[in-house]
Amino acid sequence: MKNFFSILVFISLITPSLVAQVPSLEKGNWQFTYGGGFYIGKSFSSIDFKKQLNSNNETDGLKQGCLSFHYNTHHNFSLGLNLLNEKGSDITSTSSTFFTFKTLGVSIQYYFLNRPKLNVYFGITANHMNAEIASKEIDPQTQTETRAKIVSDRGHYNDFSFGLNKYFGHRFGVYAKLGYAFQGVSFTSFSIDGIKQDKIGNINVEDFKINSNGLSFMIGISLKTFKKNKTIVSPA
Repeated sequence: MKNFFSILVFISLITPSLVAQVPSLEKGNWQFTYGGGFYIGKSFSSIDFKKQLNSNNETDGLKQGCLSFHYNTHHNFSLGLNLLNEKGSDITSTSSTFFTFKTLGVSIQYYFLNRPKLNVYFGITANHMNAEIASKEIDPQTQTETRAKIVSDRGHYNDFSFGLNKYFGHRFGVYAKLGYAFQGVSFTSFSIDGIKQDKIGNINVEDFKINSNGLSFMIGISLKTFKKNKTIVSPA
């Protein structure tokens, strides 16, 4: 955590010199990215996961996939829309638990290095989340599922990140993104074998909360477009 914010301070100090030396994207440019990665963090829950949902994992390790659209409102800034999916699982000989988090949100990016074939930025994202945790008990003798538990509701996913888009032509390229994320869910729906329950263990369903924070890393493909009637000039 300390190292992450140390990088933020370092980047803020060198930003003025970088901006002065390189050209910028113009207002009206679009950028599209699609990729995948993972989230590794620490979770804090109001229930005993191992006892009530047959899982040790909570949200410590999740696979991620993201589609984003960004529009440059200024040569150094863009506003975007993000579609993010997270999935994880914890499978043992006596149980299987699956985590599914789907988010939709907005983001803003500040480009401190902005060349025709390379963009490096700092971003802030705020997402609305739909979450579901499904757990099934497994009979160790017959290996058949004997009981299904499902909790679901809404939450949030917010992050601060550094990223870059490296283009190999005028439009197509790859991207990488490293962020520190904060996510949380407050559940209001819990069922066992399709029958709604008022309590999870000894607490009320509405008191069940999960909060998590940690690192997120993604890589993928990127595409940029230009305004109409714009002449593309390759960098020297």
